[in-house]
Amino acid sequence: MENISIDASSFSEQLGVYDFFNVILAGATFAGGVCIINRNLCNYIWDDFSIQKGLGLILTIYISGMILQEIGSILDKKVFNIYKGMNQSILQGKTEGKYEKETTNKIIKNPLVLEQYRKNADKLLKGFPISEDENRFELKLVNGYLFSVYQYYVSVCGKDKKVEKLRALFAMSKTLIACFSMLSILALLALFTNIEPSIDLCEIAGFSILKCTSCPNKILLSIVFAVAAVFFVLRARRTMKNFLLILFGTYDALVRVAEKTNSHYEQAME
Repeated sequence: MENISIDASSFSEQLGVYDFFNVILAGATFAGGVCIINRNLCNYIWDDFSIQKGLGLILTIYISGMILQEIGSILDKKVFNIYKGMNQSILQGKTEGKYEKETTNKIIKNPLVLEQYRKNADKLLKGFPISEDENRFELKLVNGYLFSVYQYYVSVCGKDKKVEKLRALFAMSKTLIACFSMLSILALLALFTNIEPSIDLCEIAGFSILKCTSCPNKILLSIVFAVAAVFFVLRARRTMKNFLLILFGTYDALVRVAEKTNSHYEQAME
């Protein structure tokens, strides 16, 4: 790991921009959803719009975004288990026969790629009191350790731009899961109040012939928000998969280059 450097200021700046954008996007989406659910609130905000209202709206959006970010982290940790669940299972799975079939791994399907990544892992696991059979890669803590080491190595090598972009996209999806889940709950709670939605989904969907009241309209809103939440759950899983594939692929490439460089150096010294 000689000659490895990292521009800490550039990294922190990028991370800060990603985090700020995620907070603002989630907060603005949530504020827009609440305005859709509550017509009176929407009218209050946009009628006679002033600088004071604008500043208050910006502050509300930012605070809401930060709260949703934390709720998203809690949901992922306690309910969906996407981030930790996937990084702790990255090298799990079995290969059948002579690499003629895909692995049982949910992330890495190519058995040759999985075998190469496991060879890289073997070098890091030497010296640990862990059996050297294939079952050691079924251990969650082993996979979690390798994930942490790979993140650090790729980061200090300065090759983490794509990785951090995908991490930011995952964080965005996670926060939007919380956003639309909360909106779905609020739309259902509105059933027990006199709150009127500002959008008539029944009419938009062509169901006005049924003479829908506000109740089915609120139910439709809740369903739409719930579907959006499910969409971002699926997107978060797909983004996390790509994040892990690029992280492990980048680590493998860096290790190969380092080994090749060391080999040339040793030959030159002979």
